[in-house]
Amino acid sequence: MRSKGVLDTLNRREHLPARKIERLLGLSHAGVLEALDRFAIPRNGKGRKRTGQLPFGYDYLDHQLVKKGSEQAAIRMMREHRADGFSLPEIARNLNLMLRPTKRWASGKPAP
Repeated sequence: MRSKGVLDTLNRREHLPARKIERLLGLSHAGVLEALDRFAIPRNGKGRKRTGQLPFGYDYLDHQLVKKGSEQAAIRMMREHRADGFSLPEIARNLNLMLRPTKRWASGKPAP
C-alpha cells in the first residue's frame, strides 16, 4: 500500500474497517494495518473501537456516534405507535408502506 490518499479516503471518509479495505484492495490484513500505522492514520480514533453495524438512528462522524434526524423521526413514530398499542409487525408494515429505508437498505447494501 503506497497511496496514503486512497487509504485515508477508505478509512476516514468511507469509515471502512481494515477487513473491508483488505478485501476491496486485495491486500493482507497485516499489510493494511501496517499502512495505517505508517501513514499515521488512526485505526479507530484515539484507540476506541467501533465494531458491527451502526444502530438505527445514528451515524458515525469523527469517531463518534451522532443522531441522524430522519432515522430519529422514524424511531419517535415507532415509539408512538407502540404506545398506541400497535404490534411490532404492524409497526413494521406501516414503515414499509411509508417506504422508510432500513439502515442497510439506505446505505446501498443488499437486504439479507
